[in-house]
Amino acid sequence: MGLDIQGFAGNGVDVAAACYLAWQNTFLTQQSGLIRLNSVEVKYGPESTGPSFTSSGESVGSLGGSTLAPNTCYLVEKNTNLGGRKGRGRMFIPGTVAASMTDTGALNTTRLNAMNAACSDFLGTLNAADLPAVLLHGDATAPTDIINMSTDPVLATQRRRLR
Repeated sequence: MGLDIQGFAGNGVDVAAACYLAWQNTFLTQQSGLIRLNSVEVKYGPESTGPSFTSSGESVGSLGGSTLAPNTCYLVEKNTNLGGRKGRGRMFIPGTVAASMTDTGALNTTRLNAMNAACSDFLGTLNAADLPAVLLHGDATAPTDIINMSTDPVLATQRRRLR
């Protein structure tokens, strides 16, 4: 996920720390206790030459119970004001627990509402820190502000990404 750092007063380590806290206080509360958030890495500038900054910690997810396979994830959709496929992005969040799922592979209403609240809170936390989230594009298109994020009601799998 990209961030617009133009209005942020701190340095790269401060950006990473703000992102760590945002994830810890929102998405990590919806992840299994087997998930550990050890660090957040922030990359400035071009991928091959830009500097990186890290914030480390030792936080674990809040949900108990049996977990689903590691490649079964929440699918969070990122939306912008830019139309078409170019105006959307997605991210996979691991750490789902079996109690969150219905027999049809969908999230139960309680977990879906909690994940959508976490999406909103995550964006709100970043905005409050003067780090608005943006969608990065592979071509010359300028980054686009993410206006909202929502959780798909059906769990997703990352086919080849079993980690």
